[in-house]
Amino acid sequence: MIADDEYSSTSRAQRINRLINPTHYDPAFKFGTIPFGSTEENIKANQPYMYRYMQQYNTDTLAAGVKQVKEGKLHAFVYDAMALQYLVGQDNDCRLLQVGSWFAMTGYGIAFPKNSKFIKKINRQVLAYRESGMLERLQRFWFMGDCKRQDQEKEVSTENFH
Repeated sequence: MIADDEYSSTSRAQRINRLINPTHYDPAFKFGTIPFGSTEENIKANQPYMYRYMQQYNTDTLAAGVKQVKEGKLHAFVYDAMALQYLVGQDNDCRLLQVGSWFAMTGYGIAFPKNSKFIKKINRQVLAYRESGMLERLQRFWFMGDCKRQDQEKEVSTENFH
């Protein structure tokens, strides 16, 4: 999920409460996702009230959801963690922040035609990249970007300890 600064600065318990009880806040907490996808289906199955509430804020595309968060029309946008992580890393304005931990780690997948001669070679190379740390480096390079939020750049000094 990506969220505005106000939401991201609250405790985990407060963030969960805002999602589960969005109308208990003034103004009401506004969040959405893309309809008919796995994110919405998961919320629909596990949090029916939250699903019904958020439908009014859903957007047709990921870009539209991100734009609405940046413009302050939504407080948060819930979607696939890897896609959001990439967008946060590519945000030149450094106005996006990914909040919370991943709900599920599904890994990466590569599709091949049945009986492809490349499967064994690719499997060996992916395993070698994983063992050497190259997969993690590639993920950081492509998904994290260069954005450094001001609140993450504070120097370490005795003045920062209260």
